[in-house]
Amino acid sequence: MGTKRISYKTIAHIAGQTAKAATMASAILAYYGVIGAKTTVLVVVLTTFGDLVASELAHRYPRGGITLKIYNTRRCKMQRGKKYCFWRKTYRSPKAYKVLP
Repeated sequence: MGTKRISYKTIAHIAGQTAKAATMASAILAYYGVIGAKTTVLVVVLTTFGDLVASELAHRYPRGGITLKIYNTRRCKMQRGKKYCFWRKTYRSPKAYKVLP
């Protein structure tokens, strides 16, 4: 179908929001006793690390990003003796593109 480009700035922005959401979610789950304190610390460390890496890439390569190839694949399933087919987008072969300033 084509290619899709995602810039490092967009990834850093999404990672920052995700890091905050993951930290809040892990704190709520720890408060109610669903997960332990060690798991909460692990989630916070991993989300912060991902946020820092994305921010560093966005700073180093302001016009760089990731390219994904989009394919339209046909899926079929059987349900109650009937065959149902549908199309699904799949993203493959991610590659980094770096455009130096």
